[in-house]
Amino acid sequence: QIDHIIKAFSIYISKGNDSKLLIYGKDENGELNSLKILVKELNLNEYVEFKGYTSNPEKVFENSIASILTSKFEGFGLTIMESLNNGCPVLSYNIKYGSSELIENNKNGILVEKDNIDELATAMENARNIPLKDVKLNNRFSLESAINNYKNLLDELKY
Repeated sequence: QIDHIIKAFSIYISKGNDSKLLIYGKDENGELNSLKILVKELNLNEYVEFKGYTSNPEKVFENSIASILTSKFEGFGLTIMESLNNGCPVLSYNIKYGSSELIENNKNGILVEKDNIDELATAMENARNIPLKDVKLNNRFSLESAINNYKNLLDELKY
C-alpha cells in the first residue's frame, strides 16, 4: 500500500513541511506506473523519488528520518529489524505480527491505526519535528537472546 504513503506524504507537504520521500524496492507487482501517476496528480514530483533496488539498505536507513511500512499484513518484519538496527525509527500500520511485535510505540517507532492515512501523515510530522532518540531493536530480539532461547530449548529436549 505504497499509495497510502504517498497520500500521507501529500498531507505532510501541504502543512508546510519540506522533505523528500525516497521509495526503494523492485516493482514486483507492476505498481510503479500508477504510483508515478499518483505522485504527478498530487503535485509531488519535486518531493518524491523512486530509487529502485538498493544493495546498501544500511546506508539508506542511517541517512533517513524514518522508514515507513503500510502493509496490510506482515510476517516477521525483517525490514523493520534492519531499520531499527541502523538507528532508523519505523512508522508503521499497527498490524498483527511484525510491526506490532518489533515497534515500541514512541520509543523506536510510531504505530498508526491500519489504513489511517491522516494519522500516518501526523506520524511523519512527529518523526520529523520530534525525532526519536536512541532507536534500537528490543533486546529480546538480540543475537544473544536468540542463542539463549535456543540453548534453553535444547536443554528442555534433553529431558
